[in-house]
Amino acid sequence: SFHVKLPDSFLQHGVHPVFHSLLLRVHVPNDDCRFPGQLDTQLQETPLAEPQWKVDSILSHHGPGEHATFWVKWTTGDMTWMAYSEVSDLPCVTKYLDLLG
Repeated sequence: SFHVKLPDSFLQHGVHPVFHSLLLRVHVPNDDCRFPGQLDTQLQETPLAEPQWKVDSILSHHGPGEHATFWVKWTTGDMTWMAYSEVSDLPCVTKYLDLLG
């Protein structure tokens, strides 16, 4: 068995870095003119990230200043409490706070 140094993206996708010697072959570089799209960056999925959802509006808040939590309505219809630090950059928070005065 051989321990092969793999790119971090492969390890994140669960590729184990130890291979049996019978599975290994000498690397022959790809001829990108004849076989385009074979680079590892073209084959792998996008980096692992949490899905992002769009905020519809801020409905309410609780607490003062930076310790406040906001009742957020998402475009999916779900509603959750979010800390000020998580929503402070959203335009809808600025709009909500402006309406409050």
